[in-house]
Amino acid sequence: MRFLNYTSLILITILMMASPFVVYGELNTADTRVQERLRAIERYKSEAKLMSSYKIYQEYEKSSELLRLKYGDNFEPRIYYDPENQKRAAFFIILRERSKNKEPYACLCYGLLQLRLCRVLSEQTEAGSLTKEPCSDALENLKVAARNNNPAAMQFIAIMYKDGLGVKKSKYVAADWFIKAAKQWHHLNSRENALSTIEDALNIVPDHPGALRLRKLLFNE
Repeated sequence: MRFLNYTSLILITILMMASPFVVYGELNTADTRVQERLRAIERYKSEAKLMSSYKIYQEYEKSSELLRLKYGDNFEPRIYYDPENQKRAAFFIILRERSKNKEPYACLCYGLLQLRLCRVLSEQTEAGSLTKEPCSDALENLKVAARNNNPAAMQFIAIMYKDGLGVKKSKYVAADWFIKAAKQWHHLNSRENALSTIEDALNIVPDHPGALRLRKLLFNE
């Protein structure tokens, strides 16, 4: 997956976290273009409120891909006036609002958006403390989804511990989360996903007794 370059990403991240309405070169809210942008965001927010959290996440990803195709890795201030970026801002706001209300699927989707920022920023030595907020937001929201028995959220938490994204790297904690996810996939009668997730655990802790027992159980069914 491609991302905007480092400078672009940092600017966008700071702006989105601080306020989706504050954008590069838009401090004068009396400016006509700024007002039009804010009205567009409010309009897209109204539309998003009628969507499921999963649909909002899909639309966010669609807009992000369109922006990548249009601008590539080049940061341009005019990206903030692009309708697709206005949609992204609106979708981001609604997912964040729903996550604050602890809506499980919104927490999963918002957690994934923050995890992406966490990973990219963690790979940039210049990012420093900028990684802290998206990483902690990702973990907190994914844990809400995990507590509501979402196996995908459990898998992403496992990945955070496996790769040390905002947490102390631990292959054992990661393996435990993969096993929790596998058990939930099994509970949901998704044997293929359960087996795949067990293998994820065994790839990092080959002799993990819980993973070995669960794999044996599934193979004997």
